[in-house]
Amino acid sequence: MSADRRALLTGVGAVLIAGSARAARAQDTAAATQAVIAALQPLAMRAVVLEPANRPTVCRLGGSPRLPASTAWPDRKGRPLSFIAELDLAALRTVGGPDWLPASGFLHLFFDTAEEPWGFDPADRDGWKVIMTDAPAARPLPHPPGLSRDRVFTAVALAGRSALTYPTTERLDLPPDVGAAFDFEAVQTFMDTELGDGPRHQVGGFPGPIQGDAMELEAQLASNGVYMGGPDSYSDDRIAALEPGAADWRLLLQIDSDDAAGIMWGDTGTLYVWVREQDARMGDFSRVWMIIQSS
Repeated sequence: MSADRRALLTGVGAVLIAGSARAARAQDTAAATQAVIAALQPLAMRAVVLEPANRPTVCRLGGSPRLPASTAWPDRKGRPLSFIAELDLAALRTVGGPDWLPASGFLHLFFDTAEEPWGFDPADRDGWKVIMTDAPAARPLPHPPGLSRDRVFTAVALAGRSALTYPTTERLDLPPDVGAAFDFEAVQTFMDTELGDGPRHQVGGFPGPIQGDAMELEAQLASNGVYMGGPDSYSDDRIAALEPGAADWRLLLQIDSDDAAGIMWGDTGTLYVWVREQDARMGDFSRVWMIIQSS
């Protein structure tokens, strides 16, 4: 056999081997991706996705809070908090809202948009406020003089619909061969099937995290005095005793950055409002914890 013929056959063989290897890897990726999706499916949790509407059937972002005139506007260190959202609990229940929330009433959310506490410091707890009322006031509460215009947001009406949400793969105990091989984009597409393309505003269900999917634990620890903003946060001696309480926390409200409302958290981030289920069932929203994540 000539040297040229031998080189040609060797090259063809190498191409065939490489092609077979690619095909095998593709099969491995497809199998791993299906294994991850199969692991996620039984973990699905219903949420209410909040989307723009002609009128606020479930929620309203921005504008002025419809609180009684006798209600003091929440502040922090003498600085008024920004009004962020109003949530109609009765309307929420009609579209499949979580049963751990009261069946009626209104929640009014305020936040310190001047300093934007990210929720990793126990001292952040005065950076937000949730006020519950039986009904909205007939007239909105006027904005206090100390609240600058750039911290007053445009009113955006939101309707709600039920959708399935899933935990991220951070919460799964995947075999190494599956964890290293699955197609992340394909899994994310599956997880986002019912969520829509707009800003991801949501009540209940699993959050849409940006930086890490362990916010229940972060809320539990920070709300109980553990500073979560340093490299040694998880070495605190109190964590072992506090950690089981992470299972009590539920996603009360997720508010994405929203151009229509003029809301921006960090660099196109998201604000997550967490509440313990037992508190929510009693209508006690005085101990909610808020976390910001941003890219």
